Amino acid sequence: MKSGWTLVFAVASLLVFSSCSSTTNATTGSGIVWVATSGDQMITTYSINSTSGAGSRVGNGVPSGVQPSAMVMTPDRTLLFVANVDDNCGSSTFCNQVREFSVNTDGTLKAVGNPVAMPTPAASSPQGMRMSLAVDPTGKLLFVTNQGNSGPLGQASTVPGSISILPISSSGLPSTFNTVPSTILGDAIGNGPVAVAVAPTGGFIYIANQFTNTVALFSYDATAATIATPAIASYATGANPAALAFSRCAGGRVLNSNCTASDGDNLFVAHSGLSNNVSIFAACIEVTPTCANPDGTLQVVSGSVPVNGLGASSIVVSPQLDFVYVVNTQSNDISQFKYGPATGLLTALSPATISTGTSPVSGGITSDGSFVIVPDSGGSDLAVFRVDNTVSSTGTAPTGLMSRASTPTVTLASQPSVIIVR
Repeated sequence: MKSGWTLVFAVASLLVFSSCSSTTNATTGSGIVWVATSGDQMITTYSINSTSGAGSRVGNGVPSGVQPSAMVMTPDRTLLFVANVDDNCGSSTFCNQVREFSVNTDGTLKAVGNPVAMPTPAASSPQGMRMSLAVDPTGKLLFVTNQGNSGPLGQASTVPGSISILPISSSGLPSTFNTVPSTILGDAIGNGPVAVAVAPTGGFIYIANQFTNTVALFSYDATAATIATPAIASYATGANPAALAFSRCAGGRVLNSNCTASDGDNLFVAHSGLSNNVSIFAACIEVTPTCANPDGTLQVVSGSVPVNGLGASSIVVSPQLDFVYVVNTQSNDISQFKYGPATGLLTALSPATISTGTSPVSGGITSDGSFVIVPDSGGSDLAVFRVDNTVSSTGTAPTGLMSRASTPTVTLASQPSVIIVR
């Protein structure tokens, strides 16, 4: 490992895939968590007990590569990808890379193929450029963003941000693939893409640009594995957009078998900067009364919602009920919201936040909506929260509120940087 520093970066578009049972299950009655730890550069599998929330290690971990900063899984849960920042790409050079792993029936992983370097210039010192990953709904394409830099004193960036689209194969990622610049008209200093979300239908991707406080819309061709340029549109957000996530039933049943119809097709954008809020957009991705011709465009939904915390870094959407949670890295807590499908609005629950450990960096939820799991980078553990998601014996509706599980933490060997939960 060439770099002594640790990148603390949450996966920007953490995908949680539903199943007919729960998040789902190498072991009946439990969820599965894959956690990448940056200190020892490993990915380890844990099962989560459905009663206590206790975590049990499953098998042996696998080397993750240097600085694992983002992970994503295919919808069929057979392949997992990890992004590595400032990896070793030669005897004296650094670059960002992506690695592929196959997922065994017990949740353990096996490396597949070779690491694939992203198309940025190699350097003799770490560049610290963030990455994000997303998979299209068919599981055939992997999208990778590379942050680039903002350029010195307002000048053009020396390393431009980029978006790559890679065909997915069970034998490994290709060494050649299509890449387009993330910069759009007017982004003279580079825009710094740090998060990507794929629309559940329609062939659109959305990129959060941290340097310009925007979300950009692109279309892609799934057959040709190409991204059309220039961007279709760009939309202003709050300060430093850091995470993107679609609402639970966006696109109808495409991603979530628990949905019988679409909601407002809403896109949530969490901001880690001074605005400390969540922007909400309605996405025109399918035919609805307000979207006669799906073109991916966004409309603002009644302003933004404060998160009552600092450093919003990850968005967790319940796959079963209308609740949304935002992980706040700087204030060491999680914001809790009720989601209104008819209005697209988020309403803070009471209490509005719940404390985590030190420096939570991402989050995930089991697909039955029972447990939220958050890696605490500063404490080298996973914080486990039980969610009130069932009707009580007296008929009281679920509140969506989180409380610490009876086994509240899973101790890790090293600093976690990102997780996937199913």
